[in-house]
Amino acid sequence: MKNISHYKTTKRISCSLIVTLLTFGCAVSPYSKTTMVQIKDKRNFAPVDAKDFLLEDKNIILKYVPDIVEAGIDLQFTNKSSKPVKIIWDESAFISPENKSQKIFHSGVKIIDRTQAQTPTVIPQLGALDDMMIPVDNVNWEYDTWSYKPLCGVRSIYTHELDDSGCINQTFGFYLTYELEGKKNSLTLKYKYLSKEALPKK
Repeated sequence: MKNISHYKTTKRISCSLIVTLLTFGCAVSPYSKTTMVQIKDKRNFAPVDAKDFLLEDKNIILKYVPDIVEAGIDLQFTNKSSKPVKIIWDESAFISPENKSQKIFHSGVKIIDRTQAQTPTVIPQLGALDDMMIPVDNVNWEYDTWSYKPLCGVRSIYTHELDDSGCINQTFGFYLTYELEGKKNSLTLKYKYLSKEALPKK
């Protein structure tokens, strides 16, 4: 039974193989943490219907890291209230560029259980939470291990590079539901993939 942290082990093993076979390490050619995409480019994003990659209401602050290379996105919640907040994962979703909704799971869930009901996460009053949301269809069992698919684009199995030409100017989103004192509220984050540029060679 493996949980989402399995990607850390996969990354270490893959990096070791690259060092052995190709005589260069991950420090020279970094890879994404979940999908093992080789990071050669800087990708530029813009928030949609917001000034920054941050959402805030009277109860919580939600910061996020826009991405298409990883299988999901990193989130940071801050509970501003004097009461506990529950994150309702089963009523949250990924919104594709085609505006289709897809069930998500988060980093506290075993991969094999990702399609099952998820226990809400409680953030205590004035507390914080770092987590990750991943669409359930972005993880599959392949070649006797769990394989993560990027949010957009196709990863080469030979070079580990990502062909994301069809992703530029596409909008991605996540819908999040939380509960405070028995009342449910929602936040929707959206971001647009604008462009990419090659990173300087070391």
